[in-house]
Amino acid sequence: MASQPARGGHELRPSWHTQASACTLDCGIDDSVCPRGYRDPRERYLVVRYRSEQLSPCRWYLAYAMIVAKLTNRTLVAPGVKAGKLIDPTPNQLDLMDVFELQHKYKGVPVLPMRRFLALVPLVMRNLTWSCNKSVGGRCTVQEVVPTGTEALLADRVAKLYPQPDVLVLHPTGELCTNFLSGSHKTRNDLANSLGDARPCIKQYVVNISAEFGGNVLAVHWRSMTHALMTTLFHNFGWATKNPPIPEAKQTSHHQTCAKQLVATVGNIRRTVRPTRVVLFSDVHTGCNKDGLCGYTEFDGMWRKSPSLRADRDKAVAMLAEQDWVNGDELVGLRLVQHPIFGIHSSRWSTTILGIIIQKLISSARHLSVCQTHCGACARANSLFVKQVLRMRSSVPKGNHSTWLSWRHEP
Repeated sequence: MASQPARGGHELRPSWHTQASACTLDCGIDDSVCPRGYRDPRERYLVVRYRSEQLSPCRWYLAYAMIVAKLTNRTLVAPGVKAGKLIDPTPNQLDLMDVFELQHKYKGVPVLPMRRFLALVPLVMRNLTWSCNKSVGGRCTVQEVVPTGTEALLADRVAKLYPQPDVLVLHPTGELCTNFLSGSHKTRNDLANSLGDARPCIKQYVVNISAEFGGNVLAVHWRSMTHALMTTLFHNFGWATKNPPIPEAKQTSHHQTCAKQLVATVGNIRRTVRPTRVVLFSDVHTGCNKDGLCGYTEFDGMWRKSPSLRADRDKAVAMLAEQDWVNGDELVGLRLVQHPIFGIHSSRWSTTILGIIIQKLISSARHLSVCQTHCGACARANSLFVKQVLRMRSSVPKGNHSTWLSWRHEP
């Protein structure tokens, strides 16, 4: 990542003698090609389309799709993923089965890797519509549907289709996964929360990086992209917004003020728990490094219209770099290049893996500082990423662990 590493970030020396072999990838990546094979004409599939949000809220979209697949007696096709977002059916890209345990997560619903699916059913988009690519011998019927209402209501609509399509494509209106979170029910919630179970080889990778940090580490997570900051970027970019932006006078110091609060918070926690190392993970670590590994990039195209905010953020990053903390985002990125998790390094998937590994790391840290109260002006207190971390952390044996949810220093 382009940001300057926190001092101490390169003092750690990796010890990977316990590392299991790299995660294996199924066919279809780079030069390997999945065999064409022949589709069982009785087999029917469900495919989900692109979403513009990060993976955390998209677990509810995937849970919705998995329940619909069960109700319509279909195989769910694992969505492709790139830069931490779900993508349309695409060959030669990772899919969620490469990183998560998805098979039979819900009442025996089978899940097929995207690359295997495309070898059996060669979908192609023409004139914004998906169909079977007959030029390569594909024979199938495809139907796109808008998923409105509950899973049961959609399944009833699908049951009335005649003939039944071989491939059902969920094509929601808009691009947000949070539509499937609002109004969700217990079954969908429980299933969504279970869909973050990483493959064993990825869990082992996290263990190796955790060993570098040592046992008595304080992990600090700062999600600086608040709703107010996002609104300000939209406003400065020329988009209409319902809520007012951060006042111009404060745009020159917003991040720096927050960074000072964070430094004070961490200082108070350190005096209480005496960690041997502080590791910071934050979306203020932006940009891409020479290996193509990127930090937070969600609104990169908008910052050029907010020069005051951008300069303020850069000064805040420099301020944090002066602390004796480890830049966790950069260190994990460096390890992904030095020890490629899939045996070879590719910027096409490393950014996706980066977020997954960081979530696992901070959920298992002995001491953890995140924002949920008394920090809303500086951090996204309702972050789904953090909520998932805390849910995962609830299964960690208490022991000497501590979790700090406030910037007012109370555990």
